[in-house]
Amino acid sequence: MDWTGRSDLKTLTHVENRPGVHLGHGKALYSGFYLNELLQKLLSPFDPAQELFAAYIDALQQLSTAGGDVEPVLRRFEMQLAASLGYGFHWARAMDTGEPVQPDRRYCYDPQHGILAGSDDTVRLTGLSGRALLALADSDLQDADARRTAKQVMRALTDFLLQGKPLNSRALFAGGRSTDR
Repeated sequence: MDWTGRSDLKTLTHVENRPGVHLGHGKALYSGFYLNELLQKLLSPFDPAQELFAAYIDALQQLSTAGGDVEPVLRRFEMQLAASLGYGFHWARAMDTGEPVQPDRRYCYDPQHGILAGSDDTVRLTGLSGRALLALADSDLQDADARRTAKQVMRALTDFLLQGKPLNSRALFAGGRSTDR
């Protein structure tokens, strides 16, 4: 796409058509709304973020074929978004001690520091399983405990980055769950 203009209101001058994806309805569609809203609220206007938008297109494609299991797609995209915003971290290393995560220990998470072995007033999450963190370090989103941990950590990070701004797409998920039952 190309556009011209000096203010926020631009004139579109050129568009290349790209085949789209069909997200249908339900979880995949709501997940697409969620990804859109994250980008819209967390990126600066006119930020090209080419690698992130390539990850976004990949995520939409994966959502269109996810067959209802959207969580791994969402978590991977959230991790890529966090990294592109400078909030990426190592799942397998406690940042306060520099020591590798141990499978039989519990850890904490703070958005500004990452995984921590000790707790203080700034920590957002406590009691994270070392085994789950190591699974996430290996990109294993099939393990139920690892999925739950990834969702908790990415939710804490997203809430921190949003600084109190609500996500309307979360309400769609909540409403969709109540009608799916």
